[in-house]
Amino acid sequence: MISRCNSPIPAITNGTYGIVPNDLDMNWAIENIYAPLVEAHAVTGPGAGLSDQETEAFWPRVEECSDQANQEIRLQPQVSPELSDALSGLNDRIASDPRSVTALAAWSRCMHDAGPEYADPDAAHSALTREFGLLRPSAVELPDDVQAAIRALVDSDPDELLRLVRETGSIDGRLFELQERERSGAALDLSCRGPLGEVLVTVRNEYQGTFIEEHASLIEPNDPPG
Repeated sequence: MISRCNSPIPAITNGTYGIVPNDLDMNWAIENIYAPLVEAHAVTGPGAGLSDQETEAFWPRVEECSDQANQEIRLQPQVSPELSDALSGLNDRIASDPRSVTALAAWSRCMHDAGPEYADPDAAHSALTREFGLLRPSAVELPDDVQAAIRALVDSDPDELLRLVRETGSIDGRLFELQERERSGAALDLSCRGPLGEVLVTVRNEYQGTFIEEHASLIEPNDPPG
């Protein structure tokens, strides 16, 4: 419900946000795209019979729904209406604090001077995540005749399908371009952050600390045991 541990801005580890895999190869594609697709099709048939264009639209929607479901699951602990009302404006107050506004404006100016224009690190991270979600279903480029064969093999011979993908497919070049943009964007983001993370954590913890003190009677009964 209220976290004082996680950073309020996306982490950058080993020069990336961790969106596009470092190893973009057929092993990754088989493990993360085709094998799960074949397995899902064998059980329930999602996406069966869709055209390539429909498939490109279908799987990002599946991932979006899955992310939404996971988010709802994380929010399962019951929150009283009184606490929910009190919480509703907390993030807005944190974001509108002059210290937050000043630090984010400095970060945004630094990014803009180098090219990208984002309001905050979350916006930069989200833009790359959305683009990866759109490219991911078509990550592997396949010859037309192989595509036709694959549609038939998904029911009759999934092992042969995966073999064909591995032997005839290639990774869409747009993914490598996105990977490079993620790395360069993360490097620029990191160079522009300065004291941003420290400022945002300080402001958040101050507001949340005050909130917890003022609403202790509403919060404590909702805390999970342990």
